[in-house]
Amino acid sequence: MHNFWWMSCREYCVCKKIMTKDNIIELVESLVEEHDERDPFALCECLDIFVMMYDFTGEIQGYCFTYEDVQSVVINNNLNRFMKKYICAHELGHLLMHDYFAKHIDVTVYDMTAKPEYEANLFAAELLITDESVFDLLETYPNYYDVAKELSVSIELLNLKVQLLRHKGHKLNPVL
Repeated sequence: MHNFWWMSCREYCVCKKIMTKDNIIELVESLVEEHDERDPFALCECLDIFVMMYDFTGEIQGYCFTYEDVQSVVINNNLNRFMKKYICAHELGHLLMHDYFAKHIDVTVYDMTAKPEYEANLFAAELLITDESVFDLLETYPNYYDVAKELSVSIELLNLKVQLLRHKGHKLNPVL
């Protein structure tokens, strides 16, 4: 549970502003524990975050915004179901960790050059991929590409999860 027991997960994140890997791991653990849920769409519903699909014609994959205290996520309806789930988790991460974004549009979701993007990607990796699933699959499959395929995630997202597992002290080889 987060250090500020009198605050909700959202209040905790807004007051923190600077998100470390430990903060992100703690946030996801608190969120999952509080709502007994890992699905980003269900979590958005629990948190009263409005999610809508839109048929974008350009490169936009999704975005989030807050208007009059209503938080929303918009996802490109042309994406496959796995990418929609990832985009929802990524945008949820932005809304919980980066409340100072009035509106944020993602064209390239695996942008690791901007700190907020990296943090939202770490949040999505921690939320969507359990530690146990990675360890279980590594016993069966010889490489990370097979593990990513089995988990229905990109190798980039699995790479972020492995970074978090290494941060937690697990002895794993880097993915990329």
